[in-house]
Amino acid sequence: SFEGIDEDVQFTNMKDYPSLVWDTAIWNKLYKKEFFDKHNLEFPNEFIYYEDLIFAFQAYSLATSVYLSNEVFYYWRVRNRTVSITHQEENIKNYKDRLKISRMILDFAADHGITDKGIFDALYMKWLNHDLKMFLKKIHLYSKEYHTEVVSDTNEILKDIPDELINAQNSYRKILYQMVKNNDIEGLLEFARVENSLMKNPVVPANLSDKYLSLVDFDYDGSI
Repeated sequence: SFEGIDEDVQFTNMKDYPSLVWDTAIWNKLYKKEFFDKHNLEFPNEFIYYEDLIFAFQAYSLATSVYLSNEVFYYWRVRNRTVSITHQEENIKNYKDRLKISRMILDFAADHGITDKGIFDALYMKWLNHDLKMFLKKIHLYSKEYHTEVVSDTNEILKDIPDELINAQNSYRKILYQMVKNNDIEGLLEFARVENSLMKNPVVPANLSDKYLSLVDFDYDGSI
């Protein structure tokens, strides 16, 4: 799961090792009961998907020590993706809840005085590389009535993310997020679905508007 973990057990914390934010599953960890009791840790008191994301961030933030092991403790079961509710990216509730959880994380950080740049950079890069992109690329599968809301709510999250991190993304993601900022729903519906084809054949899509051509840099994409 992590780079640089070579020992059987390695001590760290989120400030020293911000990449912890990538591991948001709660079922691959052991917790001390007194830790829960001390901080009154619990899941959100509402029906919401991805509740483990906010829970994990809270636990990492409040913990003075986290131990990582490089032992193999579990195996993934490969199954039909439609079986898992949270793997149905075309389900609009999934994306709305993902955005809501992201806002809850930012609110928690503000309430608890978390300001470390390394933590936020890692968190934002995860959102740009995975959380936001995973759903935006499926925007054409959402009902038309949700398109404006999806773009508007995503843009609210992007406002918190420094431009330098967005500009460090590959061509596909830079264009994707610029379209969100431009409220270019028509462009998103066409462009968002081409990620896989771009990875196999890096050629500028014929229907890409000229205003996004300056964001294309396939040499840079290859380097990262």
